Amino acid sequence: MPSPTRIEYVDPRLAIVTRLMMDDLQRAILGADLNSHVLEKTREIVAYHSGKAKREGIDFPELAIMVFPKQGGIEIVNRDMDVQGIRITILNLTVKYPKISVAEIVDAVKQIWPNVRTLDLLAHKAPGAG
Repeated sequence: MPSPTRIEYVDPRLAIVTRLMMDDLQRAILGADLNSHVLEKTREIVAYHSGKAKREGIDFPELAIMVFPKQGGIEIVNRDMDVQGIRITILNLTVKYPKISVAEIVDAVKQIWPNVRTLDLLAHKAPGAG
């Protein structure tokens, strides 16, 4: 079963394009302070690689940029996730950013998935819970 949070590399060209995009992002923004220039550069790099992949016939996922100003963090996520995938992403964010607030997460999620109800994301029992 495909992972709801990771890009599946069925096409080996997708893995190459993704790696090139991540390399460009690291060179451009790693260690930089989070500001409007960094966000714009991130958007440009993602759009460039997405467009290039699509022109080459690669099924590149629609990506979105989550911004966490108080944490100084940027996350690039697959916009085409179901509720379970979004829940997993949120869990991963709380591990990566232990001081992140619920409000920051909800704001970022609403920017990308405006039709997902917050209660749908929070009303979840852990696997195996009765």
